[in-house]
Amino acid sequence: MEKLPYDRIFKMKKIILALALLLIFASCQKKSETVPEPDANIAEQSEEDARLAYYKEINALWDENHTFNSDYQGEISVGTLFTYPFVQGSSNDSYLRKDWKTMTHDEEGSIFLDSRNAYDDQNLIIYGHYVYLSYDPSGTHKFTPLRLLTEEENYEENKYITLQLENEIRTYQIAYVYYVGTYVTDDGVRHTEEGLQYYWTNFEDDYFQEYLKNVRKDALYDTGVEIDDNDHLLTLQTCVENKPELREIVLAKLISTESTR
Repeated sequence: MEKLPYDRIFKMKKIILALALLLIFASCQKKSETVPEPDANIAEQSEEDARLAYYKEINALWDENHTFNSDYQGEISVGTLFTYPFVQGSSNDSYLRKDWKTMTHDEEGSIFLDSRNAYDDQNLIIYGHYVYLSYDPSGTHKFTPLRLLTEEENYEENKYITLQLENEIRTYQIAYVYYVGTYVTDDGVRHTEEGLQYYWTNFEDDYFQEYLKNVRKDALYDTGVEIDDNDHLLTLQTCVENKPELREIVLAKLISTESTR
């Protein structure tokens, strides 16, 4: 067979390359003309699949932790500040200085729901220790990060609280952040300032109005969120650094409930 000269081979390669590029371009045009519009049903199905996978994951976590310790109640998340497990003991002393996993003494204790609370109560109260920055410079242990909510600039990013429970996720929005004073009587019992007693699981009507009036007055800033008689509440309580007589209170209201099983 006669060998083609180099220049003819080069020219043919150029022609073949040009033809190939034209074919590719035509193919792409054809494909672009026939690409279907995004299927909304597929997008919705993908979102639903992701949601169900998330539910499966968090439900498995709840089941595992509750099997390990039947006092385990779920996970509490406050904005970007923290996510922690919380428990409920037979008394409010049960986990005050006890780790819920090892069941051994721990000065930082565990985060716990008031022992009197049922989940249909008007007001759920969750307690967590404030750990002094001299002990933990990171300021991340237990309820210590709640100190950041005393500054209005930190509100927007952290205004939602979620409780992941056995069968549902509850979302709350923070309405008020305030300090309440306490005092100790001769019998050694610590009392809360009159009119700001946050720790009732269900408020008497008259007292609730007085309480809300005082909370609004003492709020550290205006969130624009109001609370009324029909709201279900979540109260977080912790201590204040170098002010043993004060307690920081974060008061939020329920805005949504999502079933997970």
